[in-house]
Amino acid sequence: MMNLEAKEGDKVVRATFAGGRPWQSEEMSKTFTLGEIYTVNRVTCEGWSATVSLKEFPGKGWNTVFFEDA
Repeated sequence: MMNLEAKEGDKVVRATFAGGRPWQSEEMSKTFTLGEIYTVNRVTCEGWSATVSLKEFPGKGWNTVFFEDA
């Protein structure tokens, strides 16, 4: 799992298609490539959920469970 305290500019890698909710896994497999590196814009933690916003996909948030620190 990626660092939930990641800062803007930190790098994460798409590490898995498993985890999250079923619709999230499906969308992730259509959008991302395993092993590809992306740039963090910000991380938002609310309750039991954490979302990462990536510079490569402005305006969208992704479940952090799919990423690891690069």
